[in-house]
Amino acid sequence: MKKVLMYVTAFAVYFLFFEIVLRLFFLGFNAGFFTPYKSLLTKHYPELLPIFDQEVKQDDNAKKILILGGSVVSTNWSHLETRLETLLRPYSPDKSAIRVFNAAAPANSSLDNLIKYKLLADYNFDLVLYYEAINENRFNNVPANLFKEDYSHVEWYRDIYMILQHPDLKYTILPYTLHYIYRRVNELITKPASLNMNGVHEKDMVYGSEIKTSSPYRKNIQELINLANSRNQQLLLMSYAPFFPEGVQLTGSETDEKYFGGCKFRSSILIWGDITNVKKGIAAHNKELRELVASNKVNFLDMDQAMIRRKDYYCDICHLREETGAQYFASIIKDHIVAKQLLWQDNQRYATVK
Repeated sequence: MKKVLMYVTAFAVYFLFFEIVLRLFFLGFNAGFFTPYKSLLTKHYPELLPIFDQEVKQDDNAKKILILGGSVVSTNWSHLETRLETLLRPYSPDKSAIRVFNAAAPANSSLDNLIKYKLLADYNFDLVLYYEAINENRFNNVPANLFKEDYSHVEWYRDIYMILQHPDLKYTILPYTLHYIYRRVNELITKPASLNMNGVHEKDMVYGSEIKTSSPYRKNIQELINLANSRNQQLLLMSYAPFFPEGVQLTGSETDEKYFGGCKFRSSILIWGDITNVKKGIAAHNKELRELVASNKVNFLDMDQAMIRRKDYYCDICHLREETGAQYFASIIKDHIVAKQLLWQDNQRYATVK
């Protein structure tokens, strides 16, 4: 019996030792040391951290809006949450507060936004806004035989999938570590495709002419619709409104600046691929979105039709100039929410704009 107790004690000591060492290795001695699951997820999705740290109470009188999307509607690019709070507050019948939570982030695709919405299962929102149809175009830039519908040909998603497979991280980091080592060794041998979330190699752009992301995009948005319905949360889908200056051949170089509004920051079209393919990909995703709207009970704002295309409204083909385009974009959303009474009258829940 003493020998058994000695072995158990030794195992517990070694387990605790390796647990501490591995947490220090992966996370450092900070808040994540005690919450590795949350820390690893928010390392990929830091925009969720402020939402996790705030209370989104169901019995709160404030009307709560969640923004999902890519960089166009993210905080640093558009400050859409602040604009909507300011624009909507005067329309509240009982002067209740408007609270807008922005979970949008640069480079995020429909899959990232679906994952983030799943992670926010314990939070109650009166309205969820979705605007994104450009970022996953870069995932088309691989040969068809390497493309994966779950986007696992992109290393970013393999990392996220591995974290999501280990809810045990809430208690121990050891199983995740063993999985991590196995995966890294396996990838050294198999050498899977690993697209970069931040850009596309010029030699790979030829593969982007086949829009392989249409089906995954549709699947992800359909799941987003189903999830919102199951939570009894209104979802407002918006078609994408890019700006391709007429009669201009964009090159992705600094010379493209003259066709846009002269913003402090802008993105080269080449981070998504060849201009013709990117244009085709956005159109394909918008088509999938419209078909989903036609076959589901869901709110819809056709931003592609509503947004004015002007040089001084855009920083590049998608990002909006703060003083003009971003404010106009927010006003369109405000007008739609108010006209369709999406926040203040339940019987208008599924109003649509054609």
